[in-house]
Amino acid sequence: MDSDGDIDYHYRSSLAIDSKDKIHISYYDKTNNDIKYATKDFQSPTPTPSPQPTPTPTVVATPTAAQTPTPIITPTVTPGPTPIPACEPENITADQKNTVVSIDSNAQAAITITCEDGTPLEDKKVAWKIKQGKKNISITPKNATTDANGQALFTITGVKKGRAKVEFTSGDLKVKVKVKVKE
Repeated sequence: MDSDGDIDYHYRSSLAIDSKDKIHISYYDKTNNDIKYATKDFQSPTPTPSPQPTPTPTVVATPTAAQTPTPIITPTVTPGPTPIPACEPENITADQKNTVVSIDSNAQAAITITCEDGTPLEDKKVAWKIKQGKKNISITPKNATTDANGQALFTITGVKKGRAKVEFTSGDLKVKVKVKVKE
């Protein structure tokens, strides 16, 4: 197992021996924020029979063979995939519900998707639609995918003085952002 970094063998670790005496170990690597997995085949030592003394008229001691040493386990560490939360998207939020931008200037909108417990969801597609004031703003990209923090980033550009409303969606989830474009 690892000797470098901040390894927590007591937190989120697991040890199992399968029916073929193969050892399986999983543990949490705090340094790399990752779950690691190690395994090793372990076969019980086969005892070596001691030779039996041969009866003879004279007393002679027959040496016994040394016992087979127990093998040392050297696990092979195989990095596993980053765990994926077992939840469905429950919430979509915008970092700002009201944004002000000048003509020919940009503002960034961060849209976050989370589970019911607040866990961020990665790889969720977020799209947008301008519901009001289509001539007042432009938005790029057309859609984006959430990152490891559950966020998708969009750039809103002021085109014409006025107001606009944008609806960001992911599946059935929706959040609206109001935009004011000033000179």
